[in-house]
Amino acid sequence: MFGKLINNKNGIFGEVEDYLYRIEYQARGAGHTHTLLWIKDAPVIGKNSAEEVKAYIESVCTCAKADPETSLS
Repeated sequence: MFGKLINNKNGIFGEVEDYLYRIEYQARGAGHTHTLLWIKDAPVIGKNSAEEVKAYIESVCTCAKADPETSLS
């Protein structure tokens, strides 16, 4: 269902051991999911150091503000 996102062996976040998702719909009908992934060997808050957890999160999560000159409105 989620293809490359949660492919059990080669997902983009690492090897997925388990997952849970819920599909919800906005008032205007736009569907979206809330998803939890259990990633094999991912660092754990309270077990691993804060630096290890931060490094892992930064390795799999990205964010960028759209360039108003080149992005579509």
